[in-house]
Amino acid sequence: MEKMADRGRTLAEKVWDEHVVVRGEGEGAARQPDLIYIDLHLVHEVTSPQA
Repeated sequence: MEKMADRGRTLAEKVWDEHVVVRGEGEGAARQPDLIYIDLHLVHEVTSPQA
């Protein structure tokens, strides 16, 4: 079985690591979530006629 350090990181892991402000503390089920910074949020609204 591959160890985490033996494989490359996914795109999601790279983006997440670049945006982490504070790493969550704790282990297992008691682990707190990471705090991340998102600098831009785009929403694409597709309009359609009412059904």
